[in-house]
Amino acid sequence: MLLTIAIPTFNRAALLETNLFYLLSQYQNNFNIIVQDNASTDNTENIIDKYIHLGLPIEYERNSKNFGWTKNFELCFQKCQTKYIMVIGDDDYIVNGGIKLILDNLEHSNPDLLFLNGFATKKKVNSHLSSKKESTINKEEFLLKTILQFRLISSHVINYEYVKRVKSFDGNFAHLHPVLIGLRDGKKFIYLKEKIVACYPNNSKFDLESNFSDTYVNEFFTLFRSYLKNVISKKYHTEIEEKMLKQYYPKLILKSRLGMIKNDKNIKYNFDTIFKKNNFYQKNSHLYYNNTLISNIFLTFKAIQSMNR
Repeated sequence: MLLTIAIPTFNRAALLETNLFYLLSQYQNNFNIIVQDNASTDNTENIIDKYIHLGLPIEYERNSKNFGWTKNFELCFQKCQTKYIMVIGDDDYIVNGGIKLILDNLEHSNPDLLFLNGFATKKKVNSHLSSKKESTINKEEFLLKTILQFRLISSHVINYEYVKRVKSFDGNFAHLHPVLIGLRDGKKFIYLKEKIVACYPNNSKFDLESNFSDTYVNEFFTLFRSYLKNVISKKYHTEIEEKMLKQYYPKLILKSRLGMIKNDKNIKYNFDTIFKKNNFYQKNSHLYYNNTLISNIFLTFKAIQSMNR
């Protein structure tokens, strides 16, 4: 067996069932399945039993208590017995044809990391992807193509060798430690442009309870640089920073100002700290932290541009 699909879950039985439904439809004794249940109190166990009886050989464990999501992710990684692992969110699923597309590219190219495009939907997708083999790309091109999807845990298939090199899964980006190690140490990367991973939108309270800039600016770039500071050139670090500044953060700042997520009072501190050497930010910093008409127009324009790319 080449691939393990691991699903950390907690009290999302209905969404987990959709995930398993799509795995069952694509199962041909061609991947392993782990479900690590963080002490759910809903009918998760009944859903697991149902799909085991339908023929999906799920390795299921329910934790004795809720260990927190980071530890539950770590348990998923620890159980893998195959060359590759994909950790997928319980509220995501792989569309039909996606498994074959993944496996064909793993078998053909033996990559260090394989990236899967995600898309938001609340509906079941009935389309079927055709399999095609993509060429490998270098890490700089891979990063520029994939950086905007860094939060989605279901984005990567990882060579398990890089999971074994993780010293700690601590922080809000447990899933990124092996990814960043793969980028640091690996040489072969595949980007699958097809929309493969369907994601249930707005399904977390995290952004309502936490300052986005503490996590998605300060913590993320601190982690990113700890692994890749001396691996990619200053030019590419700058390009990645500016891609985030122009295409990712404007929407979050606007959401914070409009009360759609937590009102973040730390934007200036975190942006100034992380982007103090970025010329684009230094010229436009006031537009990111001053809530003015000009700032809102600038951020709205950038947010619209990013959606149309």
